[in-house]
Amino acid sequence: MDRLSVVRQLCGHNWIFLKNGHSLIKMGDGGILALKFLESGRLASESEMSFLPDTQTWDFNSDQQLIELMNRSGKVALTLRLPIQEGRQVIMRDVNSNDQYSYFSNVDAILNLPLAPDPLVMENPSLGRQPVPVVLQLGQKESSPLKHSVRKLNVRMETLSIDLTLRQGWDSLYDYLTQHPEMDLIAAMTPEYQVLNAPFDSLVPDLLYLDDELEFMTLPNGRGEVMRLSGQMMIGTRSLLIEWVSAILMQTDSERLTPHTINWVAYTDFADRLVHGRQVTQKPSINSPQSWIQSPDIRRKRH
Repeated sequence: MDRLSVVRQLCGHNWIFLKNGHSLIKMGDGGILALKFLESGRLASESEMSFLPDTQTWDFNSDQQLIELMNRSGKVALTLRLPIQEGRQVIMRDVNSNDQYSYFSNVDAILNLPLAPDPLVMENPSLGRQPVPVVLQLGQKESSPLKHSVRKLNVRMETLSIDLTLRQGWDSLYDYLTQHPEMDLIAAMTPEYQVLNAPFDSLVPDLLYLDDELEFMTLPNGRGEVMRLSGQMMIGTRSLLIEWVSAILMQTDSERLTPHTINWVAYTDFADRLVHGRQVTQKPSINSPQSWIQSPDIRRKRH
């Protein structure tokens, strides 16, 4: 492969750095370490960083077919193998460690920002509409506890027919969110939930609100016990939910999502912006009048 072919593969993407192949490196005011390879041989970053990484330029070693990242002194600081595609992810692995740079095409433009920008291109954008709060039903049911509860409130409701146990469902949710900039605050959940009190006036813009299951689980890699969270309900600003869905997609290689993926992303990437508990959801066995949302009885669903 020649340098021009490598340039075509590298340029135009935000390459997210993953320590040991799975850990994002948070930088500055909340961004993550991500680089752009410029055709000139320079490295750039659009993450919000308080400092630059110790790599300034890059070059292609045609003899060894390796990509070399140089530091300020011009010495090779990192050597990467050529990009390979694994599912929907494109990866460059460090020759000497498990570190890697990678990107997903469908989340490439926003993953390295603490808050996602409005999309530059939208299909059938809704123009001239004021931002509004929305309850979004995730699943197609003509009659559902969620629809019945929302009728009592002066809140707009929309329905998106998806299955959140599948990666395809999260892909569809990502597409839907990017295509609806008029939605400002969103409470998205499956049809079994009920809205008790409209949450929108009480939301903190940069916080993600999720449901929990009153059970504990152990995160992978010995990260300790945490309360199990559910991916079936999510509340936040549109920008934050785009970031949340993008992070889920980034950590998902298989077609079916697992609770471990949901909880891993929540407790690692959103640990300082995560809210759950009885203010958010009321449980069938716990009376909490201040709760916004009524959770379904998962014990009945499991039996």
